[in-house]
Amino acid sequence: MTARGTTPARAWFWAAVTLTLLKLWLTRGLDVYALGGASHDDALFVQLAQHLVRGEWLGPYDQFTLAKGPAYSLFIAAAFGVGLPLFLAQQLLYAGACAALVRAVRPALASAAGRFGLYALLLVNPMSYDTSSLGRILRQHLQVPLVLLVLAALMALLLRRARPLRQNLGWCLLLGLAWGGFYLTREDDAFLLPSLALLGGAWLWLAWREGAARLASALSCAGVVLAAAGLPILAVSVQNYRHYGWFGTVEFRAAAFQDAYGALARLRVGPEHPHVFVSREACEAAYAASPAFAALRPQLEGAIGLGWAESSSAWTGLPPADRQIGGGWFMWALRDAVAASGHAPSARSALACYRRMADEINAACASGRLPAGPRRSGFRPDLQPGQLGQVLRKAWEFAGFTTRFSQFSSLPARNEGTEAQLQLFRDLTRERIAPAEGAIDPFLGLNDYLHNLRAATFLNAAGRWLAAPLFWLILLAHGFWFWRGLSCLGRREPAPGLLLATAAWLGAVATLFIQALVEVTSFPVQAISSFAVAYPLWLLFAGAATWDFIGSRRAAGAAAPVPPAAPLAALPRHAWLLPLAGGAVALLPLVLWHAEFRKLFWFADDLFLADQLAQMGLGRWTCSMFAENFVPVFKLLWGGALLGLGGSYAAMLWLLWLTHALNTALLGRLLFRAGLTWPGVAFALVCFALPVANLETLGWSVQWSAILALTFLLLGLLWHETHAARYAGWSSPAHAPLVLCAAASALCFSRGVLTGGVLAAALLLPLLIRRAEAGWRLRAAAWCLAPAVLVALIIALSGEGNPSHMAGHWGAALRFALTFLLLNPGYQLLGEPALGSAATLALGGLKLAVLAAGFRLAPGRMRRLLVLLFLFDIGNALILGIGRHHTGLSAAVGSRYCYGSLAATLPFAAVLVSWSAERLLRAGRPRLLAMAAALLLLTGALLRGWPQQLPAFTDWRGTGIRQLLQAPYTTDPAATVPALDFMHVERAKALQRAFHLH
Repeated sequence: MTARGTTPARAWFWAAVTLTLLKLWLTRGLDVYALGGASHDDALFVQLAQHLVRGEWLGPYDQFTLAKGPAYSLFIAAAFGVGLPLFLAQQLLYAGACAALVRAVRPALASAAGRFGLYALLLVNPMSYDTSSLGRILRQHLQVPLVLLVLAALMALLLRRARPLRQNLGWCLLLGLAWGGFYLTREDDAFLLPSLALLGGAWLWLAWREGAARLASALSCAGVVLAAAGLPILAVSVQNYRHYGWFGTVEFRAAAFQDAYGALARLRVGPEHPHVFVSREACEAAYAASPAFAALRPQLEGAIGLGWAESSSAWTGLPPADRQIGGGWFMWALRDAVAASGHAPSARSALACYRRMADEINAACASGRLPAGPRRSGFRPDLQPGQLGQVLRKAWEFAGFTTRFSQFSSLPARNEGTEAQLQLFRDLTRERIAPAEGAIDPFLGLNDYLHNLRAATFLNAAGRWLAAPLFWLILLAHGFWFWRGLSCLGRREPAPGLLLATAAWLGAVATLFIQALVEVTSFPVQAISSFAVAYPLWLLFAGAATWDFIGSRRAAGAAAPVPPAAPLAALPRHAWLLPLAGGAVALLPLVLWHAEFRKLFWFADDLFLADQLAQMGLGRWTCSMFAENFVPVFKLLWGGALLGLGGSYAAMLWLLWLTHALNTALLGRLLFRAGLTWPGVAFALVCFALPVANLETLGWSVQWSAILALTFLLLGLLWHETHAARYAGWSSPAHAPLVLCAAASALCFSRGVLTGGVLAAALLLPLLIRRAEAGWRLRAAAWCLAPAVLVALIIALSGEGNPSHMAGHWGAALRFALTFLLLNPGYQLLGEPALGSAATLALGGLKLAVLAAGFRLAPGRMRRLLVLLFLFDIGNALILGIGRHHTGLSAAVGSRYCYGSLAATLPFAAVLVSWSAERLLRAGRPRLLAMAAALLLLTGALLRGWPQQLPAFTDWRGTGIRQLLQAPYTTDPAATVPALDFMHVERAKALQRAFHLH
């Protein structure tokens, strides 16, 4: 129940969905910044993914195979396997992690607006669409969302600690799998330990305080978490043992390799050189003490040592000829030397070599033959005198670098590498990779390049603009956080927002100090990619600290709660399940006959729209007329889908069908909300979802406009039924969405102007009973009508189509409208009898009888909805009569126009079904079984028509046009596109090349 003046949760949910889709669409304009020669990073991940795709695990063993965690390569291979472009998969994962975190804190953050704000703050993170550093194929793209998922799951378990294990099982599995994936992604996981200790400790401590039962439940959850985390680690270790003879994840975690490096780093021989951990002098001494290490002398003193010394000379300040290798480079030089010496045919052999090396050098140190410091293992650098201050100063510098979002850019970067190397990137990522030479195809390349450049330029401007307000928000959040920290000292139960903010702050600051330590001692790290995880942690800190501070202020000065506008009738428990099931059922024809649908191709108006888009560009084309239609919202969505989905008609059809599934679910929810019982709702959903009469609507991408218009109508009616109808006066949060739905529908489809009229009628119907509310209702209705009237005027004044030339044609228009109104949707559903026959007369009478009986038997709230749907049906008929009367009466019963009539008429029939079920089948279980059997029979009957009609349809609109476009070049002026006489076939071929139409 929503209090008056409070923004409903669903509005914020859809705002979040819209923001997500906008970001996904814009980021599809970004290209991969490919470094084909980056054998230790980008190229390595892609090559490992290639082996995974081929079923070869990580491929033949060399010094790179087990050097880095395999999780990111597994992610690349998984995205390739499901057909998702890599960067789209990464953006989806990041958005999902943000959503999971917001979902996790829902028990503590009751405000829907607050949750939206937190989600939006994380989502718009500029560094999530940076290309200057993070446009590369790097593990950070997986590491960042995994960190957010770990924090989300920990917060969820902390806030839901009163629930038993079975209710928290999903969060336990998420935490375990996310941590396991994080462990397998990178080896530098120490920065997250303070955050884990804080949240995990708070969870277990609070559970302990609340009693032994609560603690036992928390420990059970922790056990599930550990088991889930171990599964991916165990799976990788088993695979490595099978292929390389070593049971482990990555060699940088292997004790043998860490001990060998530590043994060399402890040597104290010769002068110390800045940023050099293992000097050449130390190597000379180790050669004499360790036969295993002496076998590497030809490599370290030869080309390998010289190459790595040259790579690090700018950092060490020493000439390459000295062969002094920098600390951050020596570990790689050591691995190259072992591989080149022939000691690494497998992981087992390589690690055995490292073990001998470590034991021999440590034994020499223990006996005093080699001067050395304390025994050590691993890669942690030792701080020299005076370096602690440098680390602190560098950490402060990095804090400014990250909180100011410095060096951000989403503009295209120049790829590096040979064409063969770049082709591997193209193949495995399914992303756009510009040729190394920067060549642009004269038609295709230029259009794609300009579109991508506009998206990248917009994102670049947005990211740079966001940098300043985000910096000040982070700065202000520190004040909030410090104030609340002082206020909460001594409290036995920490505030959830403050706890989450502190955990995020600890993770961000730990990242800064670790990177500062690395830069001061080992190698330079000041790049966006080095701090990828810090950016969302800063934003999470800012969002959580602000939420906590505002919540505490509201709690301190809260006034009495505002009473609700009106009680909302309780819905049955299946009021969500049945519409969702109906939406799933709506996809059955596409799933069952997917191979047949894949034969469809861009046809007629599809190519016309693509031609206009190619000539004008997306911006100007969006706001231009489409014949007699003014549909900028549809054009923006359709054009964005064409460009963003890479010209795939199958993907476009999925958009249509998913929108159809949404409409099915919305219709079911609306009928439940209006008071209809489940048998009628189920009948209406099956009959709306599955009839083959929907074939042309759902098999032609241009018809998405009609489907979208109905979506906004159903959304508006459902919103009014759920929210707006309960107010006794104008309320912007409750009524403004009606105006938006009216505008969106009118701007998607010419007949979408009806939505404004229907919603206005919904506001005005109560005046038939209460005249006292006339003032505000008339104003609200006028607002709903305004966008419809404006669009209608634009269409009327455009001078194109029938609306501007109706003199002498009104009789034909009315006949067309009456035929449409009486015969749809029954004409298509009941076998398409001959027009003018007794059967069509009976159809008209049957529809009138169903309308009358349904209205008579409907309860009060359902009657209001039926009146609105009948008005929609009449309006649809009149507009079609005006626009299509010249095509003949047979067009009035065409399947193209059946979709809206189904939505308008089926609820009347659904009332009859519910009424009959209540009276004919009174017992609970028998009625349920009988209705289930009837629905299954109805589903089967409706599905039978698809395989009968689909082949002819796909042959006409798919196979035929594909063959035409594959024909040899022709100059014959009569060679035009079917149903598009003014477009020459060669122009269609050019469009196919330009937009990758397939």
